[in-house]
Amino acid sequence: MTFAHRVVARFIEAGIQNELEARWEKLLSSVPKPPQDEIKEFCAWLSANFKLGGRVPKEGKLAQGDMATLWKNLDDAARDRWTVYNFAERYGPFWKDRIQREMPNIILYLSEEGTGKALVTEKKVGGNTYHNMVGASAERFDGLIDTIEGAFSTLKGWRQKALDGGVQVVFAGPKDFRGTASGKYSSGKDQLLIRATVGGRLEKGGTGYGGLTYVIVHEIGHRFAHKHRLPTDFERPEWFTTKYSQTDTMSGGESFAELFAISNFGIKGAWDPSIVERFEEMMG
Repeated sequence: MTFAHRVVARFIEAGIQNELEARWEKLLSSVPKPPQDEIKEFCAWLSANFKLGGRVPKEGKLAQGDMATLWKNLDDAARDRWTVYNFAERYGPFWKDRIQREMPNIILYLSEEGTGKALVTEKKVGGNTYHNMVGASAERFDGLIDTIEGAFSTLKGWRQKALDGGVQVVFAGPKDFRGTASGKYSSGKDQLLIRATVGGRLEKGGTGYGGLTYVIVHEIGHRFAHKHRLPTDFERPEWFTTKYSQTDTMSGGESFAELFAISNFGIKGAWDPSIVERFEEMMG
């Protein structure tokens, strides 16, 4: 395997492998047994995302056989409610001894991206650079980029300075996040990380307070604060709006980021509207 091939495989693993393992863990953690419709859904997902039959390179034959066996056993379990009891004890060892052992070949030879389709791992759009760390196909990668560019296009007036120098946007998997966060800005690396697992929030969009576009603008507000000198300390009670304004005030930035996004979209809430007016006047 060439160096370039290894790099591509690593990018692929960041996405489809993570989702495969997460879906399996969800089944194993169901007590006392996973619902049969969830097993059916898992089987359908396996069929849609992995080549369980047909020709594959000889290096992928064993992986294909193991995956086909897993699918067959689970398909039978989905039809017979008695076999789903003690699910972890019945199927956990096979996963551990066979599937995990063959995981690199499963991803490389059986997944859609690993069976001949070129994987785009980086793309520049204007001054911004996007990194595909979830193994998204070229089509989906473009769709993810369009979502972020659309959010950036909502920035009004002085807020557009948050994009100065171009933004490094990284589409990452759940392991790079805590809880249910959809995005975060890393000032140390000057990167905007976006949680982009298949079927996740990025696919569903969202508007208004707490929606995806709001979250992206909130996080890019952190970049503005990192890149530009602020006229005052916004981490004081007189600038608090939402409950998130009062979190993590020691490291700073949450109150400003909330004001950055709230004022951008003109969102109304339980806070005193004069706070937003003073903010806009000061920053503008």
